[in-house]
Amino acid sequence: MANHITANGGRQRSKVWTLFPGRDVVYCEDPFRNILEISSATFDQTWANR
Repeated sequence: MANHITANGGRQRSKVWTLFPGRDVVYCEDPFRNILEISSATFDQTWANR
């Protein structure tokens, strides 16, 4: 997803962070300067560590 955003005029604002094994998050900025948090799982799944 981050690659798609950067290829279309946005930018990646952080490195890809691994919160737990299999749970990654990255922050990006779309072309309109909105900050996006992109996660590999839902909020509940991430913090329930499932």
